[in-house]
Amino acid sequence: MFTEGFVGVWWKPSNPWQGHSSNVNKIYFLLGGVCGNLIPVMYGPPGGPYQLRVAPEWGSDWSWLTPNVNAISIALGAWHKIELYFKYNTPGKADGVVRWWMDGSLIGDYANVSFPTRGCFTEFQFSPTWGGVGDVKRQTDYFWFAHVYISYPSAAPTTLFQEGFEDAKLATRGWYGNTTPLLSAEEHVGSGVRSIEYKFLTGATTPTAGSALRRKFAGTDAVYLSYYVKYSANWVGSQKLYHPHEFHFLTNLNDEWSGLSVTRLTVYVEQNGGTPLLAIQDGENVDQARIGVNLAAVTENRGVAGCNGSSDGYPDSCYIHGGQHVNEKKWYAGARYFTETPGPFYKNDWHFVEAYVKLNTISGGKGVNDGIIQYWLDGQPVIDRRDVLLRTGANPTMQFNQFVIAPYIGDGSPVTQSMWIDNLTVGRERMTTKTTSGRRQPHDPPDSSEGQAHGLSPTPAGFTVMPSGGTFGPSASVRSQGVRGSRWPFAMEEKPE
Repeated sequence: MFTEGFVGVWWKPSNPWQGHSSNVNKIYFLLGGVCGNLIPVMYGPPGGPYQLRVAPEWGSDWSWLTPNVNAISIALGAWHKIELYFKYNTPGKADGVVRWWMDGSLIGDYANVSFPTRGCFTEFQFSPTWGGVGDVKRQTDYFWFAHVYISYPSAAPTTLFQEGFEDAKLATRGWYGNTTPLLSAEEHVGSGVRSIEYKFLTGATTPTAGSALRRKFAGTDAVYLSYYVKYSANWVGSQKLYHPHEFHFLTNLNDEWSGLSVTRLTVYVEQNGGTPLLAIQDGENVDQARIGVNLAAVTENRGVAGCNGSSDGYPDSCYIHGGQHVNEKKWYAGARYFTETPGPFYKNDWHFVEAYVKLNTISGGKGVNDGIIQYWLDGQPVIDRRDVLLRTGANPTMQFNQFVIAPYIGDGSPVTQSMWIDNLTVGRERMTTKTTSGRRQPHDPPDSSEGQAHGLSPTPAGFTVMPSGGTFGPSASVRSQGVRGSRWPFAMEEKPE
């Protein structure tokens, strides 16, 4: 999905050309599914002249983008370099941009375009189409394509930070709070030499390593967490239906030393009794004067995790803590995974855990039930919910910006027990693989070549289309795309032979 991009292609229409009474001959598509499409078109009456237009086909009353800079006619039987740039509008404003060129000359330049829903464009497609409805194709015509180049702006870094716990110099790497952790040289993953250990003594609420270990990062609507974890053979957790807490994400609506449970939003990644668990609390948002009243259809000034009703339909709870009502909402895996006996999910072996959380959108000042929470264990998805409410319209600027490791057992640990964590990553999206050695390996980074057209960078999934064509035969549509994979696009300056 992208909201800004550039497409360049060499293109040749055959001569002669049988036009269509609709004046339309579509060249290629930027597809947006149900949102609509952006389509360069060879437009003109049968016999010509033809001009290069753009069709923003979304909504029921769309209008052509016609040449408003240079009205240059298309020469049939000749190669033309056609280029298209687009940029989505700012939400709520008609300031989107569409520009297109032919043979180096700017043809159209519009800066007042309203695009469909953000992120709709997901596919580039060669599907040249003759006309609309009616008419009969009475001769065989051709479109040929060569040297296609597609690009979009370089994205923000996907990985926010990584930590291997190889030494105790955590403060130098951006961690704060408890920066004197207990490191283990006996337990570690792969070729590493250490992990971080959290050891609970019998009756203790916090580990011997002490208080919360925190790290801030640039604000983001979505967070990804991965880590390796191993529990001691006698690990029993809390032996209650709640706790131990393990990992937390906080937002920019709380400060860097905020408490962890009563906030604008806390996301928990943990397991209880061997069952993977994701949970949220937003106690600071609770309307204390209307406890037990369903405010979902009344106001956006309410808690989403309980006490003030629920709009996403998932069970929640409301209870008194510190003299006020607080809330929580939990999503469990469908089964117990961390097991007591040796086997694929034995708790005393190293396991790779991944979690992804994306804030829901806000539309018309109201929170939409489209937030995402996901959890994988050793690559196997065990929690996957995509219709969650994590914030209301009262918190439109909310973003995740703090990660906290803070194992905690509120009623005290039943036994002396330990857990170890290694090779931790926090990012914006899931993009990792797990090797047979147990070491996490990120995918190769995208190319960082600069100086591309319009200041845009090659897409990591960039491709080249070899010279080929669409054939327009009698009563025919199109065939023959001839696409092959390639990391490097052909130079746009090279005219096909």
